[in-house]
This record gives sequence, structure tokens and C-alpha cells, in this order.
Amino acid sequence: METVNLIATALTAAILFCFIKYYFPKYLIKKAENLATKEDIREITREVEEVKSEISKIDAIDASRRTVKLEACLNALAILDAHFSHIQWNADMKPPQKQMATIREAREAHSKLILTCDDIELVNLFCEILFQKSNTQPLTDQLNKFRNLVRRELGFGGEKELDRNTAWIATIVFSEDPSKAS
Repeated sequence: METVNLIATALTAAILFCFIKYYFPKYLIKKAENLATKEDIREITREVEEVKSEISKIDAIDASRRTVKLEACLNALAILDAHFSHIQWNADMKPPQKQMATIREAREAHSKLILTCDDIELVNLFCEILFQKSNTQPLTDQLNKFRNLVRRELGFGGEKELDRNTAWIATIVFSEDPSKAS
């Protein structure tokens, strides 16, 4: 019986020795690697979240800039519409209904274009149209060019071929009786 106990003890010691010598170091190494990986993942996750936050801030600023730029361009077009309504286009037709704009609104539109638009040609053309600096090109062609510059500035696609004769709506005739409209 003592021999069996001695053999069992020796066998247990040998198994324990093999476990400690061969398996336990690998286990500890793997455990340390897993712990390091978890710490690395935490650090990487934190950095990714910081980058996401920074991108969100940049996106919000870009969206805000785009909104202000769109507003500036639409305000400038409204000022040009008001300006065009004070021009007698054709002696044979009814004069356009006057659309009012204040000098303050015109200055604001001009300033917003300067502050938000990348293409100075858009700002310059706005002034040329308002001050009728160009006598070589019809105003409606200038308006169409301005609209295309706005499209390009806002990233709305390529230039559109626009008809100078329908570039600006001077008057509209509505029927008094909707049933008589064709």
C-alpha cells in the first residue's frame, strides 16, 4: 500500500511538474496577452470614439456653413429679382409688379456671399447685375450665369442651359374665374 501511495504521489508530482513546466507558463502568457488585448481594445475604442466625435463636430460645422451659404445665395437671388422688377423690359408688355428690397437687405446679401462663397466670380457677377456694369450681355443671360454659378457653388451639379427669354418671370396673367382657365 505504501508503494502504491508512493507511486501515486510520484505520478501526481510528475503530472503537477509537467503542468507547471509546460502548460502553466503558456496559460499565463495567453492570459497576459488577453489582458493586454482587452486594454488595447479599450484604448483603440476610446480613440475611435474621439475621432467619431471630431468628425461629428466637423460635419455639424460643414452643415451649418452649407445652410448659411444656401441662404446667402437665395437672398442674393431675391435681391436680383427685386432689382429686375424695377426694369421696364418691353414697351409692349405690362410692367412687372414691383418687388421691394431694402439697401440693408442688398448689403446683407452681398456680405453673406462674400463670407460664404468660395468663387469670387459669383460675388462679382452679383454686383455687375445690380449696378448694370456690363452692357454687352443681356441681363437675363447674366441672371442665368449667376444661377449656374450658384448651382456650382452649392454643388448642385453642372451648368444648365437656360433660355434667356424665360429666365425671369416679369408678369403672369391669371384668369379671374378658375373655371375659364385652360
